[in-house]
Amino acid sequence: MSKKLFSRLWILTGLVALVLLVATVSLASRAISQTDQTVTVYLTGSGRLFQLYEEPDRLARIRSVLDYGTAVDVVDSTEDGDQLWYYVEVEDKKGWIPAESVSLKPPE
Repeated sequence: MSKKLFSRLWILTGLVALVLLVATVSLASRAISQTDQTVTVYLTGSGRLFQLYEEPDRLARIRSVLDYGTAVDVVDSTEDGDQLWYYVEVEDKKGWIPAESVSLKPPE
């Protein structure tokens, strides 16, 4: 193989690697920016009052109590066994709430 062809292959390989690097950085920055998004949901489960817990566990310390129909922003989620929990914020109140306590639709 001639030195000229070998040199061109290395240049081509370098360009492909550069394109892949740029694509990876672009996709990573999109993924990071999407994690900053919140979703607004409404407290509509059974009952009129909803407890925000310090941890995603019904036995955890209660941080706050919110009224039925309160709009909250979901900023995180986790699963504990078969139970899905949302970390929510509203004004100065923050805490974990079971997923079955919320709805995307406001109460009627």
